[in-house]
Amino acid sequence: MANEMTPVIYNGERILTTEQLAKVYECSERNISDNFNNHLDRFEKGRHYYLLQGDALRSFKREYDNIGVAKNVNKLYLWTERGADRHCKILDTGMAWEQFDNLEETYFKVKENKEELQLYKIVQNKLANVESRIKSLEETKTIDYTKQLALQNLGKSKVVSALGGINSPAYRDKHIRNKTFSEMWGGYKNRILVNSYKNTAVKDFEVGRDFLTKWKPSRKLAAQIQMKNGQTVIHI
Repeated sequence: MANEMTPVIYNGERILTTEQLAKVYECSERNISDNFNNHLDRFEKGRHYYLLQGDALRSFKREYDNIGVAKNVNKLYLWTERGADRHCKILDTGMAWEQFDNLEETYFKVKENKEELQLYKIVQNKLANVESRIKSLEETKTIDYTKQLALQNLGKSKVVSALGGINSPAYRDKHIRNKTFSEMWGGYKNRILVNSYKNTAVKDFEVGRDFLTKWKPSRKLAAQIQMKNGQTVIHI
């Protein structure tokens, strides 16, 4: 029965009309009304039920014109889950208890599921934000001093090698030496997209090291170095 009922929402929660509640508990609407009138002290408006009259009732009828509310009704009671539970306790029949269990597990369960889904979405969004921040930190975090020193030493060794050693004429020529360093680090900056090797991102460290390992001076610079060192220029 609970699975077959048309869901009715009021004030953000699922409710039951007196007619629906009577059908579920397999009693008459008069039983529901008598239970209420005879135990008014056990029902709290806004907690166990809502009473619709006037414009509120007319608006409700327009929205739910397919649940059998008579057009000439001038007041309508809507029962919340707590209200249905209260009626079940007053009726105190095996059928009422069984049907309330069904209501609790099916009809009213949807509210709980929606709340759980909303909570799940909130948690997932927070996790996504945390993951995004972590990813952003990983992408922007720069290398530490040890890695900076490793790149610096690798770069220096490549320049020394390209110039023919620290005792070579090309290395002792400050202009050529500075030009070689400038060309190498300029290529590095363009490859890694940084303004200094010290600002290399952790994620780009291996790329930067690979660049320096494979670096060679340009053909024009290599020719100047060879000429300075008194070598024959060989075009490759």
